[in-house]
Amino acid sequence: DRYERIRRPIATSAVGITRHINEFATLTSPWKGALRDALFPVANFPPLNKQISRRLSRLIDRRDGQEI
Repeated sequence: DRYERIRRPIATSAVGITRHINEFATLTSPWKGALRDALFPVANFPPLNKQISRRLSRLIDRRDGQEI
């Protein structure tokens, strides 16, 4: 139905983003972990942090980048 057609891609995207964040947070390779630790402060950059939060909350539809 229409609702599923609209919501399924959004749900799939949200699950994918969560999976990537989890993979990034739990890296076990020493050099990848060092890279993660070096990049982590960048995620605390307010505009980037706001963008990530809005994507996860689905206030921005990933397909067109417009607020909903």
